[in-house]
Amino acid sequence: MSWPTVRVGDIARLNYGKALKADARQPGKVQVFGSGGVVGSHDSALVDGKSIIVGRKGSIGSIWYTEASSWAIDTAYYIDESSSQADLKWLYWTLKSLRLGEMNKSAAIPGLNRDDVYRLAIPLPPLPEQRRIVAILDQADALLSRRRTSIAAVEALNSQLIDNLLDQVSETRRLGDLAELITKGATPTTLGFAFSESGIPLVRVQNLVRGRVDTTVDAKFIDHRTHDALGRSKIRPGDVLISIAGTVGRAALVRNSDPEMNCNQAVAIVRLTDHLDPAWLAAWLNSRRGQTAMNGSAVTATISNLSLGSIANLRVPMPTARRLDEFRTVISRSETARRSLTVSANHLDTLFASLQHRAFRGEL
Repeated sequence: MSWPTVRVGDIARLNYGKALKADARQPGKVQVFGSGGVVGSHDSALVDGKSIIVGRKGSIGSIWYTEASSWAIDTAYYIDESSSQADLKWLYWTLKSLRLGEMNKSAAIPGLNRDDVYRLAIPLPPLPEQRRIVAILDQADALLSRRRTSIAAVEALNSQLIDNLLDQVSETRRLGDLAELITKGATPTTLGFAFSESGIPLVRVQNLVRGRVDTTVDAKFIDHRTHDALGRSKIRPGDVLISIAGTVGRAALVRNSDPEMNCNQAVAIVRLTDHLDPAWLAAWLNSRRGQTAMNGSAVTATISNLSLGSIANLRVPMPTARRLDEFRTVISRSETARRSLTVSANHLDTLFASLQHRAFRGEL
C-alpha cells in the first residue's frame, strides 16, 4: 500500500508547555506532565481535551498520550487536536516509532529541538486507515500491558511472602562481620579513563532494577584495560550491589548469568563469606525492614548518601536452616513464574515492534 510521504511539521505543531512549579499547583484532578510523565496535579488545565506530550528537556523524546485535559510544563511540548490534522492517537504511535530520544542537541542538558522533529519524513495514510492502525496497536499494547501487570503482581506477592519470612527471624548479626569485602566503584573519567562504545558494562544506580542488574538501562561501557585498572570494583556472581548515592537503598543480586561488570562510585559491592546466603541479604535489603535500616543510615543533605561504614553496621537477620529452605522455595517458585511471564512479555514486545513497523509501512 502506497501512502504519500510528508514531514511531521506538515501535519503537526509542537507547542511549548508552560511552567507550573509545584508550590503553585492547586489541589485538583488535572494531571500535570513533564518530560518524564505525570509530575503532579492541578485544578485547571493548559490543554483542553486529548493531547500528546513530548519530552523537550531532561527525558527528551519521551512520548505520552492522554485523553483528558491536562497541563504540560515547560520541559515538554504538547500537541492537541487543534495542532494536528491527523488522528492524535495515530500520531502518538508514529512519534513513538521515530526514536526522538536520539535527537539530543545539548551536551550539558539533553534537549529536543522541535524544528528537527518537523523535518522528519513519515508516510501519511488516510484518516480511516489511521484509525484502523490505532485500533490494532491499542489492542496489542493492552495485551502487553496485562502481561506486565501479571509480572508486577508476581513480584508483589513474592515481596510479601519474603517480608513475612523475614519478620519471623529475630537473631541478627552485623553485616561487616559477614562480608569479606565492602567497597564501591569509581567514575572512570575522574581517574583519567574514558567510556567506550562497547565492552564491560559499568553499573550505575539506574541499573539496579527490582533486585536485579539490568545493564540495558542507559548503558555505559568501559574497555578491558579500564576494567583491569579498576580491579577492586570488578563485580562477581554472588555479589550484592547497593545504591549509595542519590537514590539510596536499591539492592540487586549478581547472578551467574550476568556479564562481567564494574561499577561507579554510587554503587557499593558487598561480597559475603559463606555464613550468609547473598540472595537472603538482597531480599532483606529490599524488604521493609531493610529499607528502613538503610534510609535511617543515609545522610540527608542536597543528596542522600549511604556510607560503606553504615552498610557494614547494618544488623542483618540470620535465618535458621528451616527458614532458609522456606525462603529458597519461595524464591524458586517466584523465579519460575516470573521467568515464564517475562519470556512471554519479551515475545510480545518483539511482535509489537514488528507490528508497529508493518503498520507504518502500510503492510497491515
